[in-house]
This record gives sequence, C-alpha cells and structure tokens, in this order.
Amino acid sequence: MAVHGVNAFSSGGRVLIDDITFENKLENHGVLENLLHAKGLHYRKSEENLPVHLDGKNSTLEQATYLDTNKNKIKSNISIEIPDYASFHFYIELLKSEKEPYNTDNQSLKSMRFSLKGDRFLQTLPKLLPTGLASYLSDGRFYLALQELAQSEPAYAPAADYVHAPNNRTLSIDFVPSRPIPLSAVSLISKSPLAGMMFFNQHSISTSVQ
Repeated sequence: MAVHGVNAFSSGGRVLIDDITFENKLENHGVLENLLHAKGLHYRKSEENLPVHLDGKNSTLEQATYLDTNKNKIKSNISIEIPDYASFHFYIELLKSEKEPYNTDNQSLKSMRFSLKGDRFLQTLPKLLPTGLASYLSDGRFYLALQELAQSEPAYAPAADYVHAPNNRTLSIDFVPSRPIPLSAVSLISKSPLAGMMFFNQHSISTSVQ
C-alpha cells in the first residue's frame, strides 16, 4: 500500500512525508513481517524555519518489524537517513507474554541498540535545542560531564571519545539487561533518576565506536 503527502502535527510544529509504502506478509515458521518505507521527510516549526538546512527531499525512514508468533518475540529495526547530515539506527527486541500475547502491558524489553553517525548533527545540535541545553552542549560542560562519567563507568568511554571527535565514525550504544524488563517498569525511568541508574549501568550498557 502506498500513501502520498502525509501531514502530522505536533506541539512544536508539523511533519510532512512525501511518500510512504507499507507491506505486511507472513513468512515461514509463523513470522509476521511488517515493512515501512518513507521518503521525503520534512519538519516545519510553527511560523519559523529550522536554523539548520536539511535535505528533506532525499531523507528516508525504513522500519522492519518481525513478530514471531511461535516464540512470542518482536524484533524491530528503524533507520533514518538524512543526506550529508546524520544516520540514525534503532533496534529493539521485545518478549510477549505467553498467556496474553496481545496485551502490550505484559511485554518486556530484552535488548536494544542505538547507533549514530553524524559529524554535522553534533556540530549543529546546539542550534536545535532550547537555550539552556544548547549552552550546556556548546560550552563544553556536557563533554566534561561525560568524561567524568567515563572515569567512573568505563563502559561510557567510547561515547566520550566519539563526542570529542566523531570524524565520520559511528557510535553504538547497546542495552542488554541481565533479565528482560517489563515495559511498565521502563516508564519509571522518566520519573525517577534512581530507577534509571538501576537499569542503565555498566553491567547492562556497552558503547563502541567504529
């Protein structure tokens, strides 16, 4: 199925997508595959232009989600490519409850990975953020804080190295908890820094640069 000229509104502006195609199919061994391809990604802030030029016309979004109905597993890959600016990749694996496979409240996070390649993205990020956060990044405080974190948590050392010199490299952050985390518990992270420290520590997180 193909859709053209999609508009989505948010509190901060409007997202326009030139073309979207969807495809659903059942593979062998009970694996349901959902594919999405979007090209032409445009963002418009309310009554003002973005302070950074982006090639929206040739930007793409790819999503591939696989539901294994036999093992109650969900795997999803999402990639966003913005030419001459940044590449983002996100992978997540979920486990579904055997008793209630269609109840999203009973899903658990098994692992996830985020990858970023984008020298220009890091250079221009302060222009895209509110003033307070922008100054925190641009005046070096964020990098110093990341260096201090890397000294106490070596798992974050590659991230500090990447922020200091991205140089056409890719940063990957992997999160693999010792046991699957219920999605209902993950939501606590936004409410409690202590909960976040329990989940995201050097035993569950690894970072690498290539």
